[in-house]
Amino acid sequence: MNIYQAYKYCPRCSGEFEHKGKNLLQCSQCKFKLFVMPSLAINAIIEENGQILLVERKNEPNKGTYDLPGGYIEPNEDPMDAIKRELHEELHIVGEVQKIISILPDIYPYQGIDSPTLGICVLVKRISGEIKPDDDAKSYKFFDKETILEENIGFESIKKALKIYLTQ
Repeated sequence: MNIYQAYKYCPRCSGEFEHKGKNLLQCSQCKFKLFVMPSLAINAIIEENGQILLVERKNEPNKGTYDLPGGYIEPNEDPMDAIKRELHEELHIVGEVQKIISILPDIYPYQGIDSPTLGICVLVKRISGEIKPDDDAKSYKFFDKETILEENIGFESIKKALKIYLTQ
């Protein structure tokens, strides 16, 4: 189900939403407007010794596939702080952002709803910490740059971000 089908009722008056445009829902009763926007996420490319780190997803969606470490940016959180938080939560490491690699749209299928996302992918240098998978990461592995795109990567935006990085 797409996000427009999921949002049926107005949070202000409980009237029914009508789809009024590309990303606009409007209440049929009080005329409240809800603009459907993507959720923001951030992921890190960590390259060490010519290999790139991927984590195995512990949870749905795409449980068991590979992903870059990262996650959602919380409300009012600086994206660069968000990736530092995510690296600590998922891998128990401290990283320093080197540069932005890409900003790409995707769809996050979760609990029957396909939600739009906008993913920021950054190059990160590990500063400290021994990698220990936790939180959403079941395991991790470093992959050769020449074969990484052959792996079972769960999200199209992650594949595209890796392609962009590998061609720079």
